[in-house]
Amino acid sequence: MERQQIEEQLRQQALRERLLGKIIEHIRSSIDVASILQSTVAEVRQFLKTDRVLIYRCQDWASQLDGEEQKGPIVAGDGLPFGYIENQNISAALAVSCFVLVESQSVQAIADVSAADLAGSCKELLADCEMTAVVSVPIWQSGDWETVSKTEESTVLEAEKNQDAAENYIWLPTGKPQAQGSSAPDSLAEKSNSLWGMLTAYNCSGVREWQQWEIDFLQHLANQMAIAIEQSQLYRQLAIANQKLQQLATTDGLTGIANRRQFDRVLRLEWRRLAREELPLSLIMFDIDFFKLYNEFYGHLGGDDCLRQVAGAIARSTNRAGDLAARYGGEEFAVVLPNTSAKGANLVARKICDGIASLKLPHARSPIGPYVTLSCGSATAIPSAQESPDTLIRSADSALFQAKTEGKNRICHASSNSESSPIFM
Repeated sequence: MERQQIEEQLRQQALRERLLGKIIEHIRSSIDVASILQSTVAEVRQFLKTDRVLIYRCQDWASQLDGEEQKGPIVAGDGLPFGYIENQNISAALAVSCFVLVESQSVQAIADVSAADLAGSCKELLADCEMTAVVSVPIWQSGDWETVSKTEESTVLEAEKNQDAAENYIWLPTGKPQAQGSSAPDSLAEKSNSLWGMLTAYNCSGVREWQQWEIDFLQHLANQMAIAIEQSQLYRQLAIANQKLQQLATTDGLTGIANRRQFDRVLRLEWRRLAREELPLSLIMFDIDFFKLYNEFYGHLGGDDCLRQVAGAIARSTNRAGDLAARYGGEEFAVVLPNTSAKGANLVARKICDGIASLKLPHARSPIGPYVTLSCGSATAIPSAQESPDTLIRSADSALFQAKTEGKNRICHASSNSESSPIFM
């Protein structure tokens, strides 16, 4: 008999280690924390042969988890009946349990809810949810006192929303809830970890004396889940940082539109794509008329504001997804218009110039009018693999030069025979 017991213990230990290894491998090979948590609760429920298993997020549960917004604080569950996740009484009770875990720094295990030293309202709530035995294991994350303090405040506020749930616990003279039979640490500030959530298993079919190996098993899983959660958060933070870096690398810091680097990249890509498709590519280049005089009169801050407003007007006039408005340099701007004919480019240029005119930006030093105006040069070509997009830039720049030399405040288009046709404003 003793030998059989030892063999059974070894078999159970091997199964636990195998399951732990499986979950660890899943964590190492995936950054999808939602999938990791859901598969974990399913494995735990099957292995422990319990009725319900869930993971409850104790802090900031309304925020995003791995890039996806959660509907509530229960972020994963298996065996939960319909409407369980949305039940506010259950959420309130779980919130209080989270605070108890923060205070006690230990596992909360109840073998028989009906015989446990709990308030009557708590027993009624657990009975309504068909819970006869419960074990909750904390999921800790590294943090500082500020994080833990925020967790403490949020869980207290959540518990205060439901007085029935709050009555399930004894309140210490300091005003902090304390589970019956557990002891709180002397100073929460001395702890370096914060409670992210808890892994909870319920037995609904009858009482259950939770074995120490079961508690140890759940604690090991909670530690691995903490790693998965932190790994996912770090990956997400890295992705956000990379996105910001990408934005900084491709956006003009003053005007907020694309910078010269992004302009060069997009023009090169569109040139190659339209060369394959044999479709037209148009480019419009703009220059603010007499901007040097504007800067001298209104100062550099005034000049910066002018650049921002002009850039905004240009960006608002390029509505298609493939169009790109960019600051080419100084007071010069450019618009890339894929699959756009010369006629279409002229319409866009006219729309932009009309938008600038509607702003009525004062220009006291302009020799041609009281407001800021633009000189525009546009060019259209069907890209060729044998040519460079620089040919299109030279054509548009040549048209812009003609618009400026012929009096500014006008649009010129470089035709196929390299001649320009001015359109007066």
